[in-house]
Amino acid sequence: MALVEIFLNLGVSLYRGEFANYSRHVFEYESMLSGVAAAEEAYKIINSASFELNDAQSEIQSEYLVNNEDPLLCGDVVIVGGVAYVCLQDGWKIL
Repeated sequence: MALVEIFLNLGVSLYRGEFANYSRHVFEYESMLSGVAAAEEAYKIINSASFELNDAQSEIQSEYLVNNEDPLLCGDVVIVGGVAYVCLQDGWKIL
């Protein structure tokens, strides 16, 4: 299992090579996946319609939506097991 932490970019959602602007920690949960697969899972959970998710993912999405309404977009960061991944238009980049 890996701890997945979601940080939404403050301001314009463009990655500029600095982690300092990612001070909005919005959510975290435990995933059975690791690495890029867990980052992809986080993207799916946050951005998909609930009917596209399995029961466990839908439960995580419901918890996220209690205090958040923002989607996970390009420029946002997902930290999986201490490794930071920035969301890009064509995948993920390790910071």
